[in-house]
Amino acid sequence: MRPSKRLGFTLIELLVVIAIIAILIGLLLPAVQKVRSAAARIQCGNNMKQIGLGLHTYESSFSKFPPGGQGLTDTQPYAISWYTSGTGDTPMPDPYMAGYKQAHSVFVHLLPFIEQDNIARQFDLNLPYNGSAGNIAVCKNIVKIYLCPSDSLRGTPADSEGFGCVDYGATLHSNINPMPGGAPATSSVFLIPGALGSRKVGIQEITDGTSNTVAIAEDVGRNERMASLFADPVLVAAGANPSMRKHWRWAEADNAFGVSFTPNYHQNTTTANCVKPWFPMNCGANDEIFSFHGGGSNVVFADGHVSFLRDSVSPQVLRALVSRAGGETVSTNDY
Repeated sequence: MRPSKRLGFTLIELLVVIAIIAILIGLLLPAVQKVRSAAARIQCGNNMKQIGLGLHTYESSFSKFPPGGQGLTDTQPYAISWYTSGTGDTPMPDPYMAGYKQAHSVFVHLLPFIEQDNIARQFDLNLPYNGSAGNIAVCKNIVKIYLCPSDSLRGTPADSEGFGCVDYGATLHSNINPMPGGAPATSSVFLIPGALGSRKVGIQEITDGTSNTVAIAEDVGRNERMASLFADPVLVAAGANPSMRKHWRWAEADNAFGVSFTPNYHQNTTTANCVKPWFPMNCGANDEIFSFHGGGSNVVFADGHVSFLRDSVSPQVLRALVSRAGGETVSTNDY
């Protein structure tokens, strides 16, 4: 009598197949994640390239770069700029930034130069971004090239009030200690101005060279849980509480920042009061060069080119890259 033909799998065979599939999935998932991360980094770099082109189109139209933004006082918003003198950096009145007329972020000024004319035409530059119903409505637009696809901290393109967010910022200054072996960041004694200022800066002022000076860097994931240093005059006048600036919004001039630490410093270095999700100022993603790409962050230089700045860059090299007129010499191998 012929034995009957066996149909299906035995339990052992089925378990072996499942185990093989699980192993294959385990091998494939990291590869898929790497591809996604690489794609996000490339897209982020493309965003910054468009921003860099916008900077130069603006400069071609006005013979100066747009103001970088940042509120430095409550009563005289944007009325101070940092100049380098023979004895150090001294705060002085800035003739380009009287009152609110120029009190906008670099990303507001760039709108017409990054194919966002429809938004720019609706924005009243004579009023703060949150100073009228019209401006508020405009600032609730999501501008995709202002967002890094790798953000895993904020998680949304808008805040709880509907304002569009930004994952980049002008590097207005640095207070990194110029002496090797010193603290990573120190007081305002060591402040040096960056490529963009709280006023309009001309190319001729960037004596370190536009190809050697960072203008805008990643600061991915800033959000409304993070601390802010400066009060918003509009909110103060309205009696709002809290009344601090919202530096995660693309229209808020305070989204510019100073550089005190190397890229992703607090992602790689744990301190008692500075851990994820990095609420304090100058902590992690809160107003420092920061990304989720792994190994560094994208930056756009004043000549418009984009580079990946390694986490391992020395504090002194980073200070030199931020400064517009420090006289330093930096090689691309240094970062």
